[in-house]
Amino acid sequence: MKTSFTKQQLLHMIQDNITNIFFTENYLTFLNQLSFFHEESLENIILIFTQCPTATIVFSYKAWQIYHRIVRRGYSAISLLPNNRDSNQVRSVFDIKHTVGKEFIPIHTDIHVKQIHRILSSMLSKIKIDSIIQTVTDDTTLQIKHALQHYIYYLLHTSFPKYCTSEIEMKSILYCVCFHYGIDVSEYSFSSIALWAKQKTNHDLREALNVIRHITTFLIDTIDYMYVSHEYS
Repeated sequence: MKTSFTKQQLLHMIQDNITNIFFTENYLTFLNQLSFFHEESLENIILIFTQCPTATIVFSYKAWQIYHRIVRRGYSAISLLPNNRDSNQVRSVFDIKHTVGKEFIPIHTDIHVKQIHRILSSMLSKIKIDSIIQTVTDDTTLQIKHALQHYIYYLLHTSFPKYCTSEIEMKSILYCVCFHYGIDVSEYSFSSIALWAKQKTNHDLREALNVIRHITTFLIDTIDYMYVSHEYS
């Protein structure tokens, strides 16, 4: 199914909508979608958010047919940039809620919070951090968040040494990873995000989102890999 947008139009759509992400009422929605679609490029995550902010699982028309589901009439495709940057062939996908048919059971890594904590403890044991303040609590969820904070700090300063990071990036990454694994994120709010964004250029905002997506993807992929390969104590 063809899209009504060209590659150039999609690039303009991305540029025009970056600032919209940073409205207080939009930012958590965008982070949720970044968590769902972290393996997509930042540009395509922005396009999904712009065209269908409630999307959770997207496939092409033909891919849904493989899963024995069909796209319902009346729904427009979500247009995405091609995976190959040199290509001009725009991709068309549909969210699961726009389809009907056989029950779709998504493939995902189902990890218990205690296993996540053990994985993160193993990850932290392999890196050098100047000071780690131990959290005195029996709450595994709090222990996970504490461990994540330290590992995110480490990644920000080793992967992006020239990038001036702030609490916004750290908290956003923490939110995305916790949301991905079903860990309670109700405590997180980004009420000051609009004010923070006003002090940034579009380039700065895009760079911040790239950092958030990059580290979120790395953490999720690493935790999943260590779980599947049993590379944790």
